[in-house]
Amino acid sequence: MKEFKERKDALQIIGLVLNHGSATASMIAENVGVSEKTIRKRIAYANDILRDNDAGVLVARPKIGIVLSGNQEQRGKAFDLIYMKKDDSDDCSNERMLETLRLVLRSIHRDIITINQISDELYMSPPTVAREIKACRKWLSGFNIELNSVRNRGLEIRCTELDYRQALKEYICKLCEPSDIDRELRFFFPEINIGLIREALIWVENEWNLLLTESSFAEILTYLCIATFENVRKKHELKLTFSEEEVNRYNEYNFAEKVFRQVNDHLGLTSRAEEIRYLTIQILCSKVISSANADPINMVREYDQKLRDFVNRTITVVSDVLNTDLSQDERLYEGLLNHIRALIFRLKYGQTVDTTVNSYIRENFITTLKVSWLVSTLFEEYFSLSIGDDELSYIALYIQTAIDCSRRPAEAVLVTDQNSSVTRLIHDRIVHTSMDIGKIEDVTVHQFLRSKYPSAELVISLVPLESKDERILVLKDPFHEKNREKIHEKLMEIRAKRHWQKPHFSSVCHRLFEPDLMMTDVHYENKDELLYDMCSLLENKGYVSHEYYASVIKRERAANTAIGGDVAIPHGDMSFTNESKIVVAILDEPIDWGDEKVDVVFLLNILMKSEAEVSKWQAFYRQFISLTDSREAIDKMRDCCDPVELYCYLVQ
Repeated sequence: MKEFKERKDALQIIGLVLNHGSATASMIAENVGVSEKTIRKRIAYANDILRDNDAGVLVARPKIGIVLSGNQEQRGKAFDLIYMKKDDSDDCSNERMLETLRLVLRSIHRDIITINQISDELYMSPPTVAREIKACRKWLSGFNIELNSVRNRGLEIRCTELDYRQALKEYICKLCEPSDIDRELRFFFPEINIGLIREALIWVENEWNLLLTESSFAEILTYLCIATFENVRKKHELKLTFSEEEVNRYNEYNFAEKVFRQVNDHLGLTSRAEEIRYLTIQILCSKVISSANADPINMVREYDQKLRDFVNRTITVVSDVLNTDLSQDERLYEGLLNHIRALIFRLKYGQTVDTTVNSYIRENFITTLKVSWLVSTLFEEYFSLSIGDDELSYIALYIQTAIDCSRRPAEAVLVTDQNSSVTRLIHDRIVHTSMDIGKIEDVTVHQFLRSKYPSAELVISLVPLESKDERILVLKDPFHEKNREKIHEKLMEIRAKRHWQKPHFSSVCHRLFEPDLMMTDVHYENKDELLYDMCSLLENKGYVSHEYYASVIKRERAANTAIGGDVAIPHGDMSFTNESKIVVAILDEPIDWGDEKVDVVFLLNILMKSEAEVSKWQAFYRQFISLTDSREAIDKMRDCCDPVELYCYLVQ
């Protein structure tokens, strides 16, 4: 395509000289659309064409400009080059098609274009243009776009807005040279400032601490330009039928919203919800879902189902390898699902994760880490992305927590009305068939109702009991083959309920925490210094902008955030937040916090611009209240020796 453009520019220069007798550098630059610096190369290319056809040569004449030097016969050949359009060489066939396609795509949402207009602009004969239109028609059909030639009108194009966007993105990002992206965008959207949009995207990329690949950057930039062009024209062609809730659970939504806000603030435009959702889906599904599926809602649902399939398959593989059934562990499922959603964003766009968990997992749970390496192969199969050891450590941590919960032997009582020999037979059968039971005590109905046996985790009864004790499992047939599954399910239910009542955080909140956002046994003289370092942790990872610290201090000046029990919950302005996160600091000595002393600090970096975010923070506050109401729980936080131990305590 580059060679064809150079040839087209060269022929256009020859045409200018023939039509006007001469042409200055500024005239050529304006009409051909190249810089004056490039003109010398294009004139040299034009002279190569002229010499090959014995059609004279272009020379520079002082105070006149560029003129064609040659006899009458040579000048006639030069006219033939331009006006007879000898352009049928095979080596330019693909370039001709791409240049034709370029003009066809530009005509969408603009005035209709004719074959003669394309012929004049590309210096091709009308029959050649007609042939290239056929090639364009075939390419466009891959995006469900119809291209028809209508007599006395021109080229009629029928397509949806979604198909048009996919086709234009494919042309710019896949068929053009990377160095030509900005030039192509200026060609399609001369009404908007491409440089400003590029700078806005780079600014958000840096603020989020991302490292976009060249192809990812080009795709996002293209979608931003399409959206901005429509916004400037006040003709909003994009119509989406699904709600914000379908996509706002993903990091990509917050990123897209921030990019549009940055662009539109500079241009004085208003961000459109449809455009944010559309860009979210394109970023989300890039390299994961086939671009042949242009329907956004189908794309995001296919993406979400792919995540769920992966998590289910991962749990199945891990269960099989470890000989431990984790398939019913909903906390493991939800925890992995939320983690994988964030993981894919980090891997695709270069966001780093801390390395502290890896050494902890290697030291304590190397077997689980080895199993998680199998997960990395599975992950590459599903998403064509590679996971490093640090990311695998987080997955291993989720798996290990589930293993600990499922394998811990339970103490149980067996409530029976049978004689001692039958009771012993049932007792032995339960112990030998159930891996969940470590110790079991045989008691009568009367003994149980009197003593209750509070230390027992499970109560297995052979008779109905007049008790509302939630530990009770009645086995109508003590020898039934399904009793093992019943005991396991009941124990999992009991533990799940008890875990929920613990002052720890559920899986929906896990993404709020990170080991390298934990500070243990740290010393500070005052809260301003502490808050500066806590905010710096967030800013260094791209979770907040630079202004966030000032907003935290401003809020502290307005109101004391100490909540009693030596705990404080400072927080800043949501407008400076990119992603919800929490920094936790455990001080070696309490410091002044208003009228109180504080040594446990939760810096709440809150973002609540969607129902999903609101639900997440509601869940956090419910469990946070339970945590801070427990002096024992806060003391255990103080006893944590390092950030990883504190992180594990909060999420396990």
